Amino acid sequence: MLEKEFNYFKINRDSLIKKYNKKYIVIVGEKVVGVYDNRIKALKSSASKYGLGNFLIEYCTDDLSYYNWSFANWCFAK
Repeated sequence: MLEKEFNYFKINRDSLIKKYNKKYIVIVGEKVVGVYDNRIKALKSSASKYGLGNFLIEYCTDDLSYYNWSFANWCFAK
């Protein structure tokens, strides 16, 4: 689930960071469908438009150490 979105981000990460530095982007399929200043706004807006589990939120930063985080479990409730 969301493999297409994550692969799109990985392949295009450098250009997305240049374009959306310090912003949260919402990806559906292979398209950026939203740009936000914070994660909560991105989540609330996208959940109502696309439904939970149907979009990917990524933070764009040129600090590549940010992308070394690993999370074992995420849980979202409506």
